[in-house]
Amino acid sequence: MLLLLRRASGEWGPPRAPAPFPRHTPPGAGRAILPVPAALGDPPQPQTLLSLCPGVSLQTGQSFKLHQPQDKVSVAAGDTLTLTCTVSTDGPLGPVKWLKAWGSRNETVYEQTGSFPRVTRVVSGSDADFSIRISDVRPEDVGTYYCVKFRTSLRGDVEFRRGKGTEVSVHFERGARSRGSRALPGLCGFPSLLPRRPCWQQQARRPQVKGEIGQH
Repeated sequence: MLLLLRRASGEWGPPRAPAPFPRHTPPGAGRAILPVPAALGDPPQPQTLLSLCPGVSLQTGQSFKLHQPQDKVSVAAGDTLTLTCTVSTDGPLGPVKWLKAWGSRNETVYEQTGSFPRVTRVVSGSDADFSIRISDVRPEDVGTYYCVKFRTSLRGDVEFRRGKGTEVSVHFERGARSRGSRALPGLCGFPSLLPRRPCWQQQARRPQVKGEIGQH
């Protein structure tokens, strides 16, 4: 039996095959597929962070130089002490500081922020020369000084490069007076040589006692 259907045009004929269903195309088809990290909690790689900072490469800091040439310096009390330190300009982001001593008891002598009344830069504003002058040298200035380059991180400033250290000793000119006191001539030795020798010696008048030799 042949089934005939009347078409919209008015003609009669066999039924036509149904049109195929449209194929589903997922969103984003045809776009470039980016690699997916192995885990969503994976930390960003250094290459990813550096790509966000134009002009920064993986080699940053590897060729950095810090030069602290002075081994030992002796200066007269009241004079000006000059400590030399130069750095290259290809280091990481972070300050350069001068520290006295090393370890838990170190003392900041100079940094680019802060107030240090007796300390000035030899070349003000330089990014390469961090030499300093300490005026009115005192006995407490005896010690070992380090020029240190720091690297700024999320944890704060961490040491990146340190100089070899400069030992400073203070001596007194013969017959010199110190702030109204009569000072004995002497030398404040380097701390590693004479750690217990007092640096500031003052001559005090001792009262005479009866019966002392030389009394009549």
